[in-house]
Amino acid sequence: MYSDAKISVIIPVYNSFNTLEKAVNSVINQNYLNVEIILVDDGSIDDSGRLCDILSEKDNRIIVIHDKNKGPAVARNRGLDLSNGKYIYFMDSDDYLDPGLFFKIIPIMEKGYDMVTFNYEKVDSNGLVLSNSHFEEGDYHFFDCNQKIEFLLKKIFKYRIGWELWNRIYRGDIIKKYNIRFPNEDYAEDLFFFLCYFACISKIKCIENKFYNYFIHENSLMDISNKQPTVNLNKVNNLSFELKKFYSTLGMKTLYPLIHYKFLEQHINALYTDTWTIMDTSRYLKNGMDKSEFCIKEFKKFIKNSPLYYSFYEKKEILLCKTLLQYYCDGSWMKFRVRSFFNNLFYAKREVPNK
Repeated sequence: MYSDAKISVIIPVYNSFNTLEKAVNSVINQNYLNVEIILVDDGSIDDSGRLCDILSEKDNRIIVIHDKNKGPAVARNRGLDLSNGKYIYFMDSDDYLDPGLFFKIIPIMEKGYDMVTFNYEKVDSNGLVLSNSHFEEGDYHFFDCNQKIEFLLKKIFKYRIGWELWNRIYRGDIIKKYNIRFPNEDYAEDLFFFLCYFACISKIKCIENKFYNYFIHENSLMDISNKQPTVNLNKVNNLSFELKKFYSTLGMKTLYPLIHYKFLEQHINALYTDTWTIMDTSRYLKNGMDKSEFCIKEFKKFIKNSPLYYSFYEKKEILLCKTLLQYYCDGSWMKFRVRSFFNNLFYAKREVPNK
């Protein structure tokens, strides 16, 4: 099935002079004519901004925006404001695509899917593959909120299907209709955007093909030798409450308690690395986080209204979530960590559930 539907590729650019041209060429080399490439120069202090202009002179499908440095989230929002494509795709200026992405994905989107996801590889500066994703192939339809809760529990928060920005294609009309935007702060913005978009859709297709190459820098924040905390739980709380507002406008309040807990668990667990001790993390949590009142009552309501068809394991997980939330609100960081550890260990031993 051939399609020439327009796709907008939004690329925030900041000090990526050495990698930008390869990234842009990987889009051009898709040989898909109906594409617009939106380069948002986020106040680069190297020659990236000048390179953006040079590339746009070579190809009139490239649109360049020069702005002050406000972070990639704001840059992506600027790109969304200017986009005209039926479909939207985000990529980073230091990564690159494999050929065939648009010819493979867009015909699938044209069949009525709201999102199509695919796999990726993490590569170093020499192109050596460091790791790759193995997200499950599947076809998912959602007819009510309970089915979305089940999908989040089984697939997203178990990371059987990721929430990265750059390994999926979105529908532009849904983003515009519900005014879906990135948060102003560059913190967990990919998960935030995904959860907002997910609340508005009903059909997802996941394929096994690998099309994206994610470049790992030597000084990447993902380097386990980095001893500085990258987790800000105040921001986690703020983002979670923004999600609550968004979900409330859609009449989907029942999703919020689960999502707030998962935000919390994920980011507290992220503090524990080979270089961070329990005492380090406990001190950071106590000194750096405002323990706001957030969702014990709502979470109890969520448990009470949980669908009866949940399996034993899923009901067990919901009860563990309630216990962990209580530990959090009481300030019992050690109990939170220990219980969370056994929670993850318990589910790691489970077989992958059938779709």
